[in-house]
Amino acid sequence: MNTTTESFSFVEEDDSKMHTFLCYLMIILSIPTFIYLTFVEAAPYGKHVNVGTKSRGTVLQQISLIRFPAKPSWIVMESPNLFWACYFYSLQPRGWIQDHENLVNVVLLVLFVSHYINRTIIYPIQMSSKSQPMPLTISSAAFCFCTLNGYIQSKNLF
Repeated sequence: MNTTTESFSFVEEDDSKMHTFLCYLMIILSIPTFIYLTFVEAAPYGKHVNVGTKSRGTVLQQISLIRFPAKPSWIVMESPNLFWACYFYSLQPRGWIQDHENLVNVVLLVLFVSHYINRTIIYPIQMSSKSQPMPLTISSAAFCFCTLNGYIQSKNLF
């Protein structure tokens, strides 16, 4: 076996381990997130946001007072899903989509990308100009989730 093939096999194995680790990480992080959002503090946005300011509260509540316009927040927080799909697509050999062995993955990929084109581009365009600003905590948490989710989903489909 030549050195190039050996190094590629090693990278592929590490990549597979990273993917598995990130899947487990997402599952593990969902438990404290669920407990926190269910029993400690809700994460309201849109019409459910308390518009009044608070002078006291937890650090998270204070950070939640920092708000950004809804449309750009939606675009930024959902865009990692499309980024990862485009990135992994760019790594595929020419003719990958025509390969019949990949048909199921292509269909799932089309559904994934269509969904996130809607969430990243179409939905923010259709949002009302009166939409409530989004708290920094919500948009940054969603950005982190979409970065992890986009990587896991896209890597798995390619």
